[in-house]
Amino acid sequence: MYISSNIGNYECYTIDEMKGYILKCAENVFDELWISKDKNDYPILVILINDNYACLHFFIDDKGTVFQSVGNGYEDISFKLNNDEITMPANSVILLDDAIKCAEQFFIDCDKPNCIKWSSL
Repeated sequence: MYISSNIGNYECYTIDEMKGYILKCAENVFDELWISKDKNDYPILVILINDNYACLHFFIDDKGTVFQSVGNGYEDISFKLNNDEITMPANSVILLDDAIKCAEQFFIDCDKPNCIKWSSL
């Protein structure tokens, strides 16, 4: 699995390696991770991180088929995307632990994780 993040690029070969790298990225408070089976290949799971919160996007292809995580947060949360601060609505914010579960499932089958709900964008 290939991961691009604010701290660099990383290839991981096990779920534990991937989980460890995600947690390392989360130490920065803000990070964005682009996860795919191969570099620059679809599908792509994107995890925006702010401390213990995350917002996920799942890109099926390069034609614009995108899904966003459905959360039950209590407030809008700021994230960084391409070094710009963006605010995501509370209904798209999930816990980082749930985002990691999604990444683990994506590692196994490279499909849209079914451990959370998604909305089509």
